[in-house]
Amino acid sequence: MLGFGAGKIDLKINGFNFRPGDTIEGHVALTLNKPMKAKGVKVVLTGTEKFRDAKNRNTTRIIFSLEQILDGEKEYSGTREYDFKMVIPNDIIAGKRFNNETINQIADFAKMLGGGARRTTWDLRAKLDIPMGFDVAKSQQININP
Repeated sequence: MLGFGAGKIDLKINGFNFRPGDTIEGHVALTLNKPMKAKGVKVVLTGTEKFRDAKNRNTTRIIFSLEQILDGEKEYSGTREYDFKMVIPNDIIAGKRFNNETINQIADFAKMLGGGARRTTWDLRAKLDIPMGFDVAKSQQININP
């Protein structure tokens, strides 16, 4: 919970392990302590890749982001609830494996030369987007496997 006493947001989803093509179904409950103007309520699925670059520095980059708007710009107060469904795109996994084992071995060798192992984390975040202030937000890490 962020917002320093502004309120809280809860995020409940239908699981933690997903595959490309699956649907994440969830429920967002927003409770505010006082009325506040906001840009909206949204759910964002983000893929972040962590790896060592050619100069041996730890590097982080966003490789995927999908946003679903649940409610628009207005003054929010009290409690509001939202249900959502988000389909995970079939092509979300960038490093898809091939049917040919030789090609897989070449791809693995190329990754090794490119600076080592890459780790991707997936995060689903529900937030009330407050301009010029701290968002009221809640994140849940999930797994997306090929």
